[in-house]
Amino acid sequence: MENAVDDDRDAWQRESREMNDELKKMRADIDARLEEIEDDMDDADNATRARMEKSKERLEQWGDDLDNRMHRIGNDVKDGWSDFKLSTRDRLDEIENELDEEF
Repeated sequence: MENAVDDDRDAWQRESREMNDELKKMRADIDARLEEIEDDMDDADNATRARMEKSKERLEQWGDDLDNRMHRIGNDVKDGWSDFKLSTRDRLDEIENELDEEF
């Protein structure tokens, strides 16, 4: 019985580390795109600047969401890990698809 508990704990730790690494990578991608937008805004006309502001807001919201999820991993979501993992995987896929389409 003790081995099963240890195996579960080890699996959770491995999966949470992997999930956190994915969240960090996606956050870095978002930060890079935010930096690109900031750099390009100086040379943009008003209409383009407005679109860039909307994109910037959206990226910032996604980044905040990822930050919150990383914080939750750090605060041990072990009891609800399966639900958390599934919702986080869905959110990462959603953000990645929208990043690819929009940017």
